[in-house]
Amino acid sequence: MTREEILNSRNFGVKEIETTIGKVFIRKWSGKDRAKFLQASISVNGENIDVEYDRIFDNMSLVVVLSLCNETGERMFTDGELELIGELDADAIQEIYQESLKLNSLAPKSVEEAAKNSKPVRSEDSTTG
Repeated sequence: MTREEILNSRNFGVKEIETTIGKVFIRKWSGKDRAKFLQASISVNGENIDVEYDRIFDNMSLVVVLSLCNETGERMFTDGELELIGELDADAIQEIYQESLKLNSLAPKSVEEAAKNSKPVRSEDSTTG
């Protein structure tokens, strides 16, 4: 592939799932999305990076926001709509959350491994959208 082909490849993969609120599409995340999730889910203490599973649970709305998309993979919600997502049916949030973590290879063991291999993104480096 050429540089341009790589930079223009935006097909991250889309999966349709059944939830208590109906069928929805979720997508694989970009590198920036994964960094956003990891930043919200890990803490850095000196040279140690710790996965904080209680924070991962609190970030269910973030996972839903990063994952819900239309059939072409375009995100349906912005980072600023976390509170809105938090008002959805709890079962639907849980279903989308679990399927999204599977789709994005973020089972607890995968999160630990990613945390060890990731440098947290500084907040001034990240953008919403």
